[in-house]
Amino acid sequence: MKKLAFLAIFIAYSTNVKSQIDGRYLLGLTKATNTEMATVISPTEASVLYNTDEEHAYLNTSTGFKKILLEDATLSGLWTTSGNSGITATNFIGTVDLNDLIFKTNNIERINIKATGKIGINTDTPKAQLDIESDDVPLRIKPNSSTPTGTDNGQLFMGDDGILYAYDSGRGKWLSIDRSLLNYESIVTALNAVYIGASGVRVPRDATITGITVQSGSILGTPWSVEVRKNGLTGNLLTLGISSIESGKHDSNVNIDVNEGDYLRIYINGALVVLPQALIEIAWRK
Repeated sequence: MKKLAFLAIFIAYSTNVKSQIDGRYLLGLTKATNTEMATVISPTEASVLYNTDEEHAYLNTSTGFKKILLEDATLSGLWTTSGNSGITATNFIGTVDLNDLIFKTNNIERINIKATGKIGINTDTPKAQLDIESDDVPLRIKPNSSTPTGTDNGQLFMGDDGILYAYDSGRGKWLSIDRSLLNYESIVTALNAVYIGASGVRVPRDATITGITVQSGSILGTPWSVEVRKNGLTGNLLTLGISSIESGKHDSNVNIDVNEGDYLRIYINGALVVLPQALIEIAWRK
């Protein structure tokens, strides 16, 4: 009878008391800073402590303290397969020693980032900053029907015309990787100011003149010049002067745009120019 009375009193008391956990009775870990961890004397194997600087728990093993990986990625610094948030400039995926970073699929190495920074795709011995080895098509740049905004030398894009372009920051435009040379020459001495190269060369797409070079068979002893003219007009796109003590000259810093359908002619402004020849360097332009 006494047992039943006690049980009734306990049940009645329990129903009137709110459930609450007293934090003073939680299991606690020894706390230590990074400095204190480094000076722990003969820690027992399998002992655990909490690093207050890193907010991580550490387990002491036979080879020293090892960080205990926690499920909370924001606390432990883990990278999860569902993504992370709160990433800062101090977070990264990689190594902090001279070991390579390796990525695999199907347990086969696909990308190897060497400790030196070289990147190998399908090779663990890259011989360049980026080395791609493949029996398939190794690289594709998707053709772009619109022209992107270029900012720096070395930027590339493939036009829908099948031409690979690089941004030329000095000229402020996209120019084809390849250059074409338009050749103008005369098999006779230019007795007076004349055109050479017959009727000229018509350009099939928008282009930029990037250079010009001219040479004669001898030093005339008097100054003369070469003029690049467009569409039969007398106005000069470009004039290259040759002194009386030169047989030729060149300029590799030209930046003159011409458009699809324009035709270019070379005019020799001088007399008795022996077997003159000129080359215009052009790049296709986007």
